[in-house]
Amino acid sequence: MGEIDHEKLVQSESELSHQKGFLKTLVQTLPDLVWLKDPDGVYLACNQRFEEFFGATEAEIVGKTDYDFLDPELVDFFREYDRKAMMKGAPSVNEEKITFASDGHEELLETTKTPMFDMDGKLIGVLGIGHNITEHRKSQEIIQQSELKFRSLVQTMSEGVALHEMVYDSQGHAIDYRILDVNTAFEQLIGIRADTAAGQLASELYDITPPPYLNEYTNVVSTGESLQFETYYPPLQRFFDISAFSPGPGQFATVFLDITERKQSEDALRASEKEFRQLVQNLQAGVVVHGPDSQILLANEQASIILGLSVEQMKGKVAIDPVWNFVREDGTVMPLEEYPVQRVLDTHQPIRGLMIGVDHPARKDRVWVLVSAFPELDADGQLLHAIITFTDITAQKLADQNLRKLSQAVEQSPESIVITNLDTEIEYVNEAFIKAAGYSREEAIGQNPRILNSGKTLQKTYTEMWGKLTQGESWSGEFINQRKDGSEYIEFAIISPLRQPGGSITHYVAVKEDITEKKRLVKELEDHRHHLEDLVEIRTRALAIARQQADAANEAKSAFIANTSHEIRTPMNAIIGMTHLALNTELDDVQANYISKAHSSANALLSLLNDILDLSKIEADKLELERVDFNIREVLNSNLSIIKTSAVERGISLSTDIASDIPEHLLGDPSRLGQVLLNLLSNALKFSSEGDEVSVTVSLQEKNEQDYVLNFSVKDTGIGISSKEQKKLFQPFSQADSSTTRKYGGTGLGLIISKKIVEAMGGEIGIESEPGVGSNFHFFVRLDKQLEDSKTEKGLSRKAVIDVADAREKLKGARLLLVEDNEVNQELASIILSMNGIDTEVASNGQEALKILARESFDGVLMDCQMPVMDGYEATRRIRAQEQFRDLPVIAQTANAMKGDKEKTLDAGMNDHITKPISPDAMLITLAKWIKPVRNGSNQ
Repeated sequence: MGEIDHEKLVQSESELSHQKGFLKTLVQTLPDLVWLKDPDGVYLACNQRFEEFFGATEAEIVGKTDYDFLDPELVDFFREYDRKAMMKGAPSVNEEKITFASDGHEELLETTKTPMFDMDGKLIGVLGIGHNITEHRKSQEIIQQSELKFRSLVQTMSEGVALHEMVYDSQGHAIDYRILDVNTAFEQLIGIRADTAAGQLASELYDITPPPYLNEYTNVVSTGESLQFETYYPPLQRFFDISAFSPGPGQFATVFLDITERKQSEDALRASEKEFRQLVQNLQAGVVVHGPDSQILLANEQASIILGLSVEQMKGKVAIDPVWNFVREDGTVMPLEEYPVQRVLDTHQPIRGLMIGVDHPARKDRVWVLVSAFPELDADGQLLHAIITFTDITAQKLADQNLRKLSQAVEQSPESIVITNLDTEIEYVNEAFIKAAGYSREEAIGQNPRILNSGKTLQKTYTEMWGKLTQGESWSGEFINQRKDGSEYIEFAIISPLRQPGGSITHYVAVKEDITEKKRLVKELEDHRHHLEDLVEIRTRALAIARQQADAANEAKSAFIANTSHEIRTPMNAIIGMTHLALNTELDDVQANYISKAHSSANALLSLLNDILDLSKIEADKLELERVDFNIREVLNSNLSIIKTSAVERGISLSTDIASDIPEHLLGDPSRLGQVLLNLLSNALKFSSEGDEVSVTVSLQEKNEQDYVLNFSVKDTGIGISSKEQKKLFQPFSQADSSTTRKYGGTGLGLIISKKIVEAMGGEIGIESEPGVGSNFHFFVRLDKQLEDSKTEKGLSRKAVIDVADAREKLKGARLLLVEDNEVNQELASIILSMNGIDTEVASNGQEALKILARESFDGVLMDCQMPVMDGYEATRRIRAQEQFRDLPVIAQTANAMKGDKEKTLDAGMNDHITKPISPDAMLITLAKWIKPVRNGSNQ
């Protein structure tokens, strides 16, 4: 008996173990979350689905509480419902939204918590089952939203809608129907309010027995087939289009539309069709309609633009027309059977979102389009049309290609590129990073960039970097990093936050360049730079000394030329002056010939001296131009008058032509302009012979608000110059050839001086010449406009106001003090002044002049500048120091003709200056500008 009991016990235990195993397997395979806790919330068991929630195994969960895995706030929520179930002693149901630790997804659970009791009724824990109702809830919400939308749609429909239920007699025959609900359009079309219609029998509502269309509606309810018909409803005298269908057993719904105006609206319909065509034409998408034979029947303008053919060109073409070449998205040729229109023709099925490329016949490029194709079928299912719509996505395609290129550029960039998340965990590194750092991509992903930290980058660098990044700004700087193999390298990095479209920062990107070699080269260059700076400093000092020596040499040269000029001009003054006086006396022919030649030679020597001085000024860059008001016609006439006598004597004709649009007065340097003209005129005269012509033409080339550009041309019909010899012109001491110098004389300085003067006036000079035909020297200069209220000192035209005759008349009876140390020049000046009615007292130096002025009265002083004992500058300063001589005219006469000589005389207090050798006429005109004879008394 005992053995039997034992066998039964073993068998029972085996069965129990089997059942427990089966139950455990069943629980583990359930799609619901299943768990068991003791009254204190300690987990006793759970299934595999629950393990996914905590992201831990059952062994890791058992013996622990929710606080070990979840936020305290959520745990308190769970425990509250655990206690409710235990206190209630019965299952408790609630909804919980949880996040699975395994993959982070969320689910909405319907949780049932049931208290568990042992055989004695003692509470041993709470059994929880969580059923995923996420999709169910979504479906409910969708259904509710759908119902709301449907009801809202029905209420807003323009068609009348009514829901009915059939009413049957005891035999099951339909005898009436009851209105259950109607929409707003029903009220408007039938004229019965919804609250009146709802619940009413149709026979009573419409006062018709049987109610309208009972048989038709009965058939719809019994067969479940929909019905559509048109009818005339006499009570309302309206035509209706009625559709009926059965939404459920014993019910039918009607949708009806007032079509009374249909016949009258045929014209409107045609207009509507026209508007529809216009709408199609104005669509941003291309639209092409094919017939069953694939011929194009209709196309809009957008299709024409995209496909590259006009609408008329497209009509009648078929899909396989050779004008088009279609390609797949991967660029391979698309076969005919894959053409969208062909697929619709073959299958009668729509196509959506197909990307194809079309070779544009006009632009000879490829257009990418997104195509949809739809069949239009008749009632029998026969294809009427294939409607193809497409939009140009070429820009999007190119953008995608550019994005791929950008991705490739990042990957193939020579700079290391690292992207981290906000926790500074590396999510991406490019190939350059792998080569620079020595870490593989797998080793770097998930790591902190600190793996490169060598410990030698200053902490200040990291502080500044994070200060910028946390403010959403970019940072740039240098790191001393360490490769995987322990070697160090220097990187220049630019780190920037990456922002999403909403502005939130999600990542950091670092672009880094290995500048180790650059740093080494910079250091070497810096060392070389310091060495070069030392060399430059030494060389600079040497150059400064050399420049000082050169400046000193130039000063000595200028002083020598000035002194030489003075020493030459002083005797030249006497020679030219005395020969001038002699020529005005009674001479026989031989004497007149000798003295005339001496006078002419002296003037030639003076011209040479002036050229040498001008060249010296040009070489020393000391050529200065005046800016005075002058009359261009007077300048030209004045210089023509100088050569006129010689031209007449040699039988050479002179002519001038000045354009009428050139103004009378301009601002510039008339003396230098006249010097150029006289030089070119003298040359033209020199190289012409009897019967030749010399002409001067002046024209206006350009004018604006500030200045004029004048063109000058000096032409002659003389010997001319070959092209080879023209290249030597405008060079110092150069003429056409040496024989020219021997035959015609001259130093060759005139043209180079003229060239420099013209260039200083903002112009250029050139020549056109042919041997035996003649030459044309032409140049242009830029001259300022004269201002109406200009206070600028007037030049030649002011000087021309007083001619020599006026000057003589004005100066008669004047008494001048002549201060001159050279006896010959004393005599010369005294004679010239005396011949013109001017009384003269002579002083040999400045000191004598002061003594004479102290005891005698004079109308003015003619003061030499360089004299022994006291020069003219000091004497003038002492004269001006005395109040009674403040307005006494003092005119300088100087043999100095270098730059600054005139300014020096004016600074000393002199009124004007006359340059030696003295021209009697020029001296008289200058004196007349300042001297006012006081014939009846003192000028002191």
